[in-house]
Amino acid sequence: KDNKMTKRNLPPDSNIYRKKAIMEAQKQHECLQRSQAAYHSGLKNLAKQLSLKGKAHKQHKDNYNKIAAEIVFNANNHNFDLFRIDLHGLILDEIAHHLSARVTEIINNKKNLNSRKLLVITGQGKNSGVSGPKLKPAVINYAIQHDIPHQVHPRNPGCILMDLKKVDALH
Repeated sequence: KDNKMTKRNLPPDSNIYRKKAIMEAQKQHECLQRSQAAYHSGLKNLAKQLSLKGKAHKQHKDNYNKIAAEIVFNANNHNFDLFRIDLHGLILDEIAHHLSARVTEIINNKKNLNSRKLLVITGQGKNSGVSGPKLKPAVINYAIQHDIPHQVHPRNPGCILMDLKKVDALH
C-alpha cells in the first residue's frame, strides 16, 4: 500500500473518502430537492421516503468525512508529542473535535503542569483561495470561546500558541 502524501500534503486515502463524502452530499441534496417537490405536489409518502433517503446520505457523508479526518489527523500528528497538534487538511467542522480532545488531554495530564503550552499548527492559509484563511481564525475563535490565553507564534505566523497553565476545564 502506497502511503505517500499527495501534492496538498494529504494522505491519498483521505482524498478518496473526501470524494465519497462529496458524492453523498450531492445525493443528499438531490433527495431533499426531490422530497420538497414531491411534498408540494401532494405526494407526501414519496416526500417522506426521499427525506429519509436524504438523511441516510447525510449519515454516509458524515461517516466518510470522519474517516478522512482520522486519516489526515493521524498522518499529520504521528510524530508529535502531546503539546503539538497539526490541523492541516481538516475541515472546519472537524477542528473543534480534535482540538478539544487534545486540550482536555493536556488539562487532565498531571505531568508537566508548568509547561502546558500547546502549539497548534494551522498554516498561514496561503492555499485557502480567495476566501482567505479558515483554520487559523477558527482556532483563535475556539481559544476565545473557551477563555484560553493564546497568541500567534512570534516566529511562525502559521502557528497559534495556547497557554493552558491556568485552564482547569473547557467552558
